[in-house]
Amino acid sequence: MSNFVYAGMMSYEEFESKVCSLQNGDEDWLHVLPGVPADHRMRFIKVLESGIDIPLAFDLVLVTRTMEDAEFEKRWQEARGKRK
Repeated sequence: MSNFVYAGMMSYEEFESKVCSLQNGDEDWLHVLPGVPADHRMRFIKVLESGIDIPLAFDLVLVTRTMEDAEFEKRWQEARGKRK
């Protein structure tokens, strides 16, 4: 069972609140949040916590939603490396 996908499933309200706190009130991209699958909200949060912005986090999570954790980690690390 995937640690990212199933661990800590959160309500939409909790998810939106957490994203807002990570984005320091920047609401430009909050309209994409309903498009994040409920079972991938933890991946999205983890990506945002690493400093990746909402548009890239959204793309990364949607593209990797069928991947196991190891493959997701690889893609996420690649995205982080390109942002440095």
